[in-house]
Formats: sequence, C-alpha cells, structure tokens
Amino acid sequence: MTVERAIYYQRYIGLSTDEKPFPLDDVDLSLMVGARFYETDTCDVYVWDGEQWQLENTVLATTAVANTTASGTIAAVNETVECVVSPGAGTVGCQLTGTWAAAGDLIIFEATTDGTNWVAIYTSMGASAVLITGSNGIYQLGAAGYVKVRARGYTWGAPGSCSVSFNSTVGPSAVVLATPLPQGANFLGTQGIWGYRSSDATYQPLRLDKATNSIQTIDYAHHEIHAGSSFTCHYSQTAPTNVGEMTMIAFNTPDSTTYIHMFAEASSTAASTFSIYEVADLDVDEGTQLTIYNRDRNSSTLSTVTSIETTPVANKATSYTVVQAAGATLSTATPIYVKYLGAAAAGADTSGETRDSHEFILKRNTQYAFVIANTTDDTNTHKIILNWYEHASIA
Repeated sequence: MTVERAIYYQRYIGLSTDEKPFPLDDVDLSLMVGARFYETDTCDVYVWDGEQWQLENTVLATTAVANTTASGTIAAVNETVECVVSPGAGTVGCQLTGTWAAAGDLIIFEATTDGTNWVAIYTSMGASAVLITGSNGIYQLGAAGYVKVRARGYTWGAPGSCSVSFNSTVGPSAVVLATPLPQGANFLGTQGIWGYRSSDATYQPLRLDKATNSIQTIDYAHHEIHAGSSFTCHYSQTAPTNVGEMTMIAFNTPDSTTYIHMFAEASSTAASTFSIYEVADLDVDEGTQLTIYNRDRNSSTLSTVTSIETTPVANKATSYTVVQAAGATLSTATPIYVKYLGAAAAGADTSGETRDSHEFILKRNTQYAFVIANTTDDTNTHKIILNWYEHASIA
C-alpha cells in the first residue's frame, strides 16, 4: 500500500464496558484508520483498522531505564564527585568510605536542576536527616526533579581522602525531613495513629467506633461545653393575655473580642411572635436579675454578659414580666430576627431549628433583647431559652 503521512491522529479513553466509536455509514470519515482507544480499567489499547477495533499486541508499559553510577575521591575543599540522575529515578544512594572522617573533614551534599547552579540538599542516614556530614556511611538523596547530585568537600584540614560511590535507581523518591516530626506525630504502628495534640500538650490517638471504625468527634459548640465556655439561661411566664404583652430576656455583651455565639429557642401556647432586638436601649432597673448557668456544672468560669441595671452585674441577664417589659420601653431597637409562633389559640415553638442555620454572633458592647409578644387576646404561656458559648476571636 502507499505510505501516507498522518497529519493528526485520534485517541479515545474510556472503560472496557464503554461502547467504542463507530462510523455512521460507509462514507463517514470521522473515525480515521489508526485511531486508538485506551481502556483505563484493563490498560488494553485497541486500534481502528477501518472496519473494526483490533486489540494491539502490546500493552502500555514504561521503558526500562538503566541505573547510573558514579565514583571518585575527594581529598580537598571543593573537590566533587557528581552523578547524573537516571530518568525516572527518585532516589540516589551514596556511600562514603576512607580515612577523611577520622581527620575531622566535612562533606556537603548538593543538587542541580540546570546542570550549573548547585544548592545544598538534605539526605537521610538511617533515621537522621543530614546536610553536612563527617562520617562514613550510606546516605539516601531524594533525586526527583534533579538532573545531577554531588558530594563536595566542605572543609578539609588534616590529610585524608574520601571515596564516594553513587548509584541512581529508578523508583519512588526518598522523603527526607529536615527536622524531626513532633513527639508522637510520627508514630505509625499496630497500636494506632497519634492524631491530635491535646490541651495538656500531649499527643493522643484518634478514637474509632468499634462497630464501624468511624472517627469519634464532637462539633465545636459541644466542645465549648467541655471547655467550660458554654452558658444558658431561661425564663417563662403565664401572665400574657392581650395583644402586645411581652415576655423578655435582655443583657449587654462585653466590649471585648470575646464574642457571644447565641442560639435562642422560644415557645408559646397561643399565637405570638419571637424576636431578637439589637441595640435595645432599655430603661435600666426595670427587670429582675436572671441567673446564668455554666453548662459544665463542674466549671467555675463565669459569663461575660451583664444585666440591664444602673450598675450592670457580670454573669447575669435580666428577665421581664409583662408589666416590667412595658416599663422598660422597648421602642428604638432593631429586630434582627422575627418568627411567628402558632395561630389563634394554637401556639408553637422554634423546635427544628439548628445552630448551623440560626446561630448569631452578637455584636460587642451592645444590648440585646429576646422577646415573645402576643398577637391575639388569648391567655398565653411564653418560654425563652438562651444557649450560647463565648469565644475569643482569632481574626
């Protein structure tokens, strides 16, 4: 047949279960003779012969590359022995022998990517990372990306010579750590994997569920309970009977970067609204001090929020009855959250809401009010529950 020059050729990639391309009819030239289809799951290559796909006799493979070696002697400062890195080599071994070590001389290991400019590199000798050495032994150099590596006389005093032998091998690159991993972080074995640094500066293993081998963790808000930085308070009353009558909890946030991460819950037995007001500017000394509880009952840490009083009290909020709420004059506040609870005589609550979707990080040095207000003239029981944690911002 007449030899033709292929201007371009076609390649396809897919699974062995995929249908390979075929011409639509006898005059369809979209699939050219010589097109190839590589099956990623079998590594087989098929060639289109003009009528059907034929399996090639050869399978994709890497071409074997011979190792390269080099040897020489160093007996003075800046004398070198170089080794060309084999294509595909990841590691170069280097053995140093001779009388130089006893004389107190030093050798440094270096590499180059352009064949001209050399930089020092770390090598490994057993469990140690080595940049400059004064000892005979076998060293491993991570060679991936380099065209050459070398040993060079770094300092040379008393007479002595070092015999240097390099062997560049095709394979994965050696990983050399310039400094050791922290204690415990490099422990790999049958007992487990040291996975995290705990608050007492020790390293602890990751804990797995015995049935599923899933990692046992808690979310951050839960962690704050264990850290003693999570707080709660609540207030309820049965007095509201008319439209607009309110139940309220209020407090001031601290003027610091310890931010309040708030998740509020509310319920009522008749129709009402639940609102969160920012910059409430309530009249002082109208409500009653409300106890705040640390959710870790073994912790002595106190909340940084303060009550609505002439002299605000730390670790206290303020609760308000219907009469007290009316006297506190909630008029200039900005509602940042409003939810309708129930209809007519049928109340509702905020159950089903999650911290992920309803948490607020409250503004520093600001007054907040959490309010349930009747929307009908029905006897109503209001209840407000506040849960929050306090965290110093690292931003």
